[in-house]
Amino acid sequence: MLDPPRVEGAPYFLMFQPPTDRPPPDIRDDEEKADVARILDALPEDHPGWEAHRRGTDTITLTHLVGESSLSSALTDAFLAGRNRLLRRSQSFRP
Repeated sequence: MLDPPRVEGAPYFLMFQPPTDRPPPDIRDDEEKADVARILDALPEDHPGWEAHRRGTDTITLTHLVGESSLSSALTDAFLAGRNRLLRRSQSFRP
């Protein structure tokens, strides 16, 4: 097995870089997207959070853009609810 290239002084786990030639897949369901839009309604239309949402940015990344803890908490709750729905719909889920 070949060793991955190393950067001097950087631990291996910090060297991973996501692909930059394409955006990550948007796996949010329609309900999560609607929840996020409802939460972002508290922000002005020209806020960077809105632009990121329109581009399909994931909900957790949006929590870093809103700047208000109550909105961040609401976005986190929407994210977790969306992941729970995806899990319940998956064929491998057994309660």
